[in-house]
Amino acid sequence: MSMYPGEPKRRGLALTIIGAVMMLILAPAAFVIGTVIGVKAAVDLVQDVPMVQSGNTVPAQAGQVLDLYAYIGADSSGDGVDSSADPSFGDVPACTVTGPSGQDVEVRPATGTAVWTRDGMAFGSAGSFTAESAGDYRIACGDKAALVPDGDQAKKAGEQAGWGIGLGLAIATVLGILGLIMLIVGIVKLVNSGKERTQFRLQQQMGQWQQPYYR
Repeated sequence: MSMYPGEPKRRGLALTIIGAVMMLILAPAAFVIGTVIGVKAAVDLVQDVPMVQSGNTVPAQAGQVLDLYAYIGADSSGDGVDSSADPSFGDVPACTVTGPSGQDVEVRPATGTAVWTRDGMAFGSAGSFTAESAGDYRIACGDKAALVPDGDQAKKAGEQAGWGIGLGLAIATVLGILGLIMLIVGIVKLVNSGKERTQFRLQQQMGQWQQPYYR
């Protein structure tokens, strides 16, 4: 409690604290949470995708587009989707596809460099093919396993990861900017109110010194 009645109150402390909390705690937390949500959604999709050993078959419907992700090396980063491969993995093996009647199926070149990781293994984008008729299609990508997601699954996995990271970044940016504004306004108010309090005290002290002395 002030020793001077009527002394101006300190202003801006709450704004300063709230702004700092938004910048230093809430904004980073929003980014992390958004990233985790997006990555988890992508992980769930990756875990549901068929894994086919080299020479084995995968069922497909007529007209269905299937993407091919060939094994490129061991990976300990956990299940998920990355936008590009570590250069140490080297080239992605070429894949061949044989149709239900034994005919060769055209494999279109990969249009991206996405890497899927699952069960400690990394799989690089090796292309895609369209099933000409319903049946089982034999997949061979070197001598290792391959992931064969539906084209929509592959697209959705990337979108899920990007959506989560993007949303988290957007919220973090908004919180960070608002927090910065509140912090600046709070500091300005603190400084101004501090000056007002100091000036008020000086005036009170000067008033006491100037009071007449009676004997």
